[in-house]
Parts: sequence; C-alpha cells; structure tokens
Amino acid sequence: MAVGGYDGNERPKSQDIYRLLFNALAFDARAGNVLAVALAADVNIPTAYKPPSPDGLRVHLEAEGYSRFVYVPYTLAKGRMFKKTTIAKYDEPISVDVPAKLFPRPKA
Repeated sequence: MAVGGYDGNERPKSQDIYRLLFNALAFDARAGNVLAVALAADVNIPTAYKPPSPDGLRVHLEAEGYSRFVYVPYTLAKGRMFKKTTIAKYDEPISVDVPAKLFPRPKA
C-alpha cells in the first residue's frame, strides 16, 4: 500500500510532510495494521558516512526487530542534447542500522 500526506497547505515544508507520514505510519505499525514500512526522503547524507556526494535519497526501512536507513547518493547533471533535461547519476547505497521508532519492541 502506498500513502501520501497533505497538511492543508499548497506548498508545505517537506519536513512537515515527512513528520506527518512518519506519525501516521507509526500509528499503523503500533496498531498492527502493517508488517513493514519504507519511508523515503531527499536528504543531505551525513558526512560521517563518507558519501561520494552530499545529496541522497534516504529510505527508512523498518519491521519488527529490524530498522535501518539506506542512503543512495546521487549527483545531477544537465543533459547533453536537451539542456532542460536533468540526468541523475546514482552511487552505491550506504546501509546503516538505526534504532527502531515505528514498531513496538518485541515482548520478552
């Protein structure tokens, strides 16, 4: 299932929409309505991960007992034949374990 977010603003801040989606998905995860979640955002990749470029896509993947960010660095260039065309070049993904935030901890 794919979901989108709308906060009533014609041009909302991307952080506000991300937070809206995150909270909605956390509610669904805690209610047992979803088994796993993938939430994507366009971000600046932290320099600690030594990305080849600072721009990247980040996908937060989470399921019960599993949580990580996958960063995909990219660079943009103008097309050669068509100047209005933008070409994206993607580099190797960077995978990082992160603390779980969406799914409740398994009961011991």
